[in-house]
Amino acid sequence: MKINLRPSRKKLLFFVCFLLLVGGAVYAYAATRPAARDQNTQDDQAQPTVNYEPATDEQIEAGKQAKQQTIEREDKKTNNSPTSGNASDLNVVLTSAQRVDDTAYIRVELSRILNSGTCTLTLKKAGVVKTYTAGIQPLPNSSTCKGFDVKAAELSPGTWNINVKVEYQDLTASTSGEIAI
Repeated sequence: MKINLRPSRKKLLFFVCFLLLVGGAVYAYAATRPAARDQNTQDDQAQPTVNYEPATDEQIEAGKQAKQQTIEREDKKTNNSPTSGNASDLNVVLTSAQRVDDTAYIRVELSRILNSGTCTLTLKKAGVVKTYTAGIQPLPNSSTCKGFDVKAAELSPGTWNINVKVEYQDLTASTSGEIAI
C-alpha cells in the first residue's frame, strides 16, 4: 500500500509562504507608514525647555504692568471696598425662607464683600417676637449672613414676618419677607 504525502506537503509549503508574505507586508507597512515617522520627529521637537535663569528687567517690568492692569480692570468692574460709601451701597436680599422638616432655614445675601458685622433676624407673629443673630461670611463676589437655622418647635404654626437687619461699621441695611411654619 502506497501513501501519497505530496499534496499535504504542498499545502504546508503554501501556508508557510503565505504567512511569510503577510508578515513581510505588515512589517513593511509599519516601518514605512508616515504616522510613525512623524510621531518620532514630533516627540523630539515637542520637548519643552525651561529657562531657569533669573528674570530679566524687561520680564519683571512686563509682569508688574500685567498685574497693575488686572487690578485696575477689577476695580472698574466693582467697587467692593467695605469701608467706602454710605448705607445705599449695601443691599440685602432674602434669598431663601423655607421650612424643611423641623427646621426653618433663612438665608440672606449682601451686595458687598464684608469681613465682619452682624446680621439680626427678627421673627414676628401676633405680638410674639423672636430674635436671632449671626455673623457675616464673605464670599468671592458678595457676602452672606452665616445662616439662620431656627427649630420649628420654637415657632407656633402660621405665617411669621421676617426682618433681617445687617450692620457693618456705619452701614446698615435690612430686608423683610414671610415664612410659613
